[in-house]
Amino acid sequence: MLYATGGNRRRLLLAGDHLHPERTGRIFPDPGDLPAKYNDLIDWAKARYAKGGGEPVRWLEGLFQMAATGKDIWKGEDPDEYVRRLREGWE
Repeated sequence: MLYATGGNRRRLLLAGDHLHPERTGRIFPDPGDLPAKYNDLIDWAKARYAKGGGEPVRWLEGLFQMAATGKDIWKGEDPDEYVRRLREGWE
């Protein structure tokens, strides 16, 4: 819900902030957990900061999605031999 910007400063979490990939916590408080007078503030914060449905872009998520992609392509391939073949003909 809050993002450390350095020192002792905090701000609301924005879509696109870098997060730990295993973070699963809430982004916004549940309106039922706060006094009713803050409901408008929560609605404003969601409209202002929750681009993309309120879920921030997770840090390096694309890399985690690519993990083990194409692993069968290299199955049985000796890395040193592969590099030697690539370097054939280099001067």
